Amino acid sequence: MVEIINRKSHYDLESITIEWSDVISKIANDHQTSTCRVLYDKEEPVTLVCHNDYRPGTVQRAFDSVKGYNQMHVYVSFGETTNCFGSHCDEDDVLLVQSVGEVSYIFENEQSVRLKPGDSLHIPAGVYHKPVVHEPRITLSFS
Repeated sequence: MVEIINRKSHYDLESITIEWSDVISKIANDHQTSTCRVLYDKEEPVTLVCHNDYRPGTVQRAFDSVKGYNQMHVYVSFGETTNCFGSHCDEDDVLLVQSVGEVSYIFENEQSVRLKPGDSLHIPAGVYHKPVVHEPRITLSFS
C-alpha cells in the first residue's frame, strides 16, 4: 500500500490564495501561447489546465512559496462535478496545494482525502487517483 502524505493547512493561506484577476491573465496568456488545455464535456462545467511559466502577481507568489519544485500547473474549474481527467496516474511525484475551493482525491484503495484552501497532498509517481471537484476551485500542482 502506498502512503499518501496529507498536510492540513501546511501552507500560509495568504501565500497560496490566488486572485481571480491573475488567473484570468494566466488563462489568457496560456491561450495565446497554446499552453492551456481545456477539459470540456457539454454536461459538466469546464476545467482549464494552465502550464506555461507565465505567473502574474499572486500566481508567482504562490509558486515562490512552495520550495523545491520547478514546474507548476494551475487547475481552474468553474463548478462542481466538473470533468478533470478521471482516474489517472502521473509519471512524476506531484504536490497538490489547494488555493480556492475544495477538491477530494480518491485513490485505488478507496482511500479519500478532501483538500480545503491551504491544504497540500503529495502523490507519488504511479499512484492512481481521481479528483472530485466540489465547487469552483484553483488547485496548484507542483512537480
